[in-house]
Amino acid sequence: MSIQADLKRFPTRLHEDWRYFRMKKDELKKILDEGHLPESGLGADLTATAVRQENGPSEKEAEALFRHKSFSFQDDIFSRLVRDNAAPDFLILQKTPEVPELTVSTGEAREIRPADIRILLNPGINAELTVHVDAAGADSLISAQIRVYLPENTSLKLNLSSSASENAFAIIRTRVLLAENAKLLFSNLQAPAGHIRSEASFDLSGRGAGLKLHQAVIAGGSAVNDTVLKAIHSAPQTESDMHTVTYAAGNSRSALNGLIHVKPGSEEARAYQQAKNYILSPEAFSAGYPQLEIENQNVSCSHGTAMHSFDENQLFYLNARGIPSDQAKRMILKGNLDYFFRRMNEPQKKGFLKKSYAIIDALPI
Repeated sequence: MSIQADLKRFPTRLHEDWRYFRMKKDELKKILDEGHLPESGLGADLTATAVRQENGPSEKEAEALFRHKSFSFQDDIFSRLVRDNAAPDFLILQKTPEVPELTVSTGEAREIRPADIRILLNPGINAELTVHVDAAGADSLISAQIRVYLPENTSLKLNLSSSASENAFAIIRTRVLLAENAKLLFSNLQAPAGHIRSEASFDLSGRGAGLKLHQAVIAGGSAVNDTVLKAIHSAPQTESDMHTVTYAAGNSRSALNGLIHVKPGSEEARAYQQAKNYILSPEAFSAGYPQLEIENQNVSCSHGTAMHSFDENQLFYLNARGIPSDQAKRMILKGNLDYFFRRMNEPQKKGFLKKSYAIIDALPI
């Protein structure tokens, strides 16, 4: 596939028009019409696992809380599909001994699974949540929209793991609004064998809000991965730090569009984004498009993207100790991810790394 064809395949504009991997509206409607929806809501089991405390908000109070502007839907194709086909699942996160986990998955062929997940922290709470999105069924489709509102002085570790089997689609949109002094650590692992379209937008709307993002993409075979990341600085003294790494093997295709937008009035904002791409086969394609849009002078912003290969000195060191080259390369790739997810809590980090290591071991290198 030529570079020109790849540019047509992946959108390079940071707009809200979801391309659905070149699927036309009528084609998408046909797929949805032929699929079926699950009978039960995806949040039923999670509600009983201490996500809501007994003294937490009632259902009526929760509905009032979620009238916040961060949970309003945009009028586009994707949002309308989610709104029309999925009942909202409200999660009021409390500080609990165990980290709640939410799984959205398809198990049957051609199954359609819409998900409308809305997450809120009580003021002053430090919490963690793990979300798994897995389009496991053949030719299945997941359309998941995740909305998060972080009030003043809250902190959230949001761990997102997504995968799609061959010929399956996982389409995930994450929206986070951060109030004054709210902090978010977003750890994202994407492991497509099929198609994953992921868009994450973070609005740092309160003074002192902070974002740290670590995203890893491991694509092999004929996988297609398309990611859009946006850090929007809407208040003074906000900070964002976004790091992504991509391993592209086989005939896979991966593209990343990253945007840092500093709005007027966001003095002393600090922002950084970095994208690393490892091309592990001659047929693979991976590219990053970092962008800056700065409307304020008193800021510190930078970005960069790089194409990486294996360090010859590292390979020589491992080969000199009797480690074969293919095993040495896998050790280097695994070591990068261990450092990459170092900020996660240990149990969740082990889960992410176990999944990552299994995929890396299966890659042809």
